[in-house]
Amino acid sequence: MKNTMWMGLLAATTLPLNFTKAQDSVTTAPDAPPPMTAIASAPTNIPPAIADVIRLAESGVGDDVVLAYIQNSQALFNLGADDVLYLRDVGVSSVVITAMLNHDTTLRNQTPENSNSVPPAPFQESPQPVSQEEPPVYSSTPPPEVNYFYNNLSPYGAWVDLAGVGWCWQPRTALINHGWQPYCDGGHWLNSDCGWYWQSDYSWGWAPFHYGRWQMHNRCGWVWVPDTVWAPSWVVWRTSGDYCGWAPVPPHAVFDAGFGWRFNGVRTGQNFDFGLRPDCFTFVPFRDFTHRDLDHRRLTATEVTRVYSHTTVINNFAANNRTIVNRGVPAERVSAATHTQVRTVAIRDSSATPGSTTRTRVLENGTPVIYRPQLHKPSTQINVVAQKVDERHPVIQHSTIASVRNAPMQTFTAPRSPIGSSQSVPRSEIERRSPGPRQSVPRTYLQTPQASPSPGRPANNPVNTPAPADGRGTLLPRAVPQQ
Repeated sequence: MKNTMWMGLLAATTLPLNFTKAQDSVTTAPDAPPPMTAIASAPTNIPPAIADVIRLAESGVGDDVVLAYIQNSQALFNLGADDVLYLRDVGVSSVVITAMLNHDTTLRNQTPENSNSVPPAPFQESPQPVSQEEPPVYSSTPPPEVNYFYNNLSPYGAWVDLAGVGWCWQPRTALINHGWQPYCDGGHWLNSDCGWYWQSDYSWGWAPFHYGRWQMHNRCGWVWVPDTVWAPSWVVWRTSGDYCGWAPVPPHAVFDAGFGWRFNGVRTGQNFDFGLRPDCFTFVPFRDFTHRDLDHRRLTATEVTRVYSHTTVINNFAANNRTIVNRGVPAERVSAATHTQVRTVAIRDSSATPGSTTRTRVLENGTPVIYRPQLHKPSTQINVVAQKVDERHPVIQHSTIASVRNAPMQTFTAPRSPIGSSQSVPRSEIERRSPGPRQSVPRTYLQTPQASPSPGRPANNPVNTPAPADGRGTLLPRAVPQQ
């Protein structure tokens, strides 16, 4: 596990800014391209056992139930590096991922008792109740900003056309972790030469934490509205005594270089709070501000309500050479509270494309550096589709984690587990990593809906969408084509 988590702790990606036209591509300085290596993309297929764990996590049954399921599973999970990263990106807890890895180790160390055992009946899906709700309706006319992010974010969440909000994206981790909050879970703060920079642990974190706006929707939870202007973080700050808090800047809040903030078209001051409620904020003691596990150190909802009324708003944004700077709380105050010197990380541009390189932190003349790729204007219109969510269709439906369940497999009975139950392991799973040729079977990982063939007609159901011409049956994160 530790060998794979380094990728999530490295620096995020992003681009220089353009305040006049969001769609124009920006040329980066050619003098500092970093050493780059390929980033692990979302897997294109997944075994049924892994798909079942994700579905259980999404159902909200709790980690204890998922762990019990893993303990009694009859199949190997065979997690590779890409699988571990994807499970982390969609919100499966580290405890569950570790249990899956340990489960495989235990099964591989077991010796079959009886090679002539009768195989169990093949797995069959439980019959699903017939839904009385209206089928989803889809839209395929997004604003231009969506095209910059659609392909890269689709494997990690759902695009929706939300009534009152517009086109937005919700990460799958919000479906699994109902208490998930942006700029809180899966990341930590770094002090950069552009102010406080949110270093996300998620593979998709280069986009929603440095572009666009987050909104807490009363019915659907946190959703992200895309935009193409970069910042180290788009948050507003509050402080009081020993506590520091921050919340995502909402949609319709625009920062213009030289003019300051505008909200819903009206110019505001630096003490404006954008109408953010206390439950939108994450509060921690100053001594924990730079900790890597903020989710377990933040104040409870009751404590936030108590502290919030005594806090002062800080909207300390500025522009430096057309780059957004978010100073927020003074770094000296954080250093005093943590009794540690807060180092400054330099942000440099590279010619890499978002999603194509690792998030790399290296030392440049003794200074830690975050390299950010460019965001290019799409050269051609891509096929995009989003579920319409409104009063008639009130629920965001994330794409189904699909897998191809093979024909009945040979199995053998493993030694009895400590609780006395008999484990039956599919032989094909044991042979997956054995030497010798074997025929690979493609397994669909995520099915994403396609745009409607003509205006006014609903798009295909996201679960039953035919595979594209390349035969992979999934929409992968792809580099946005350069103009």
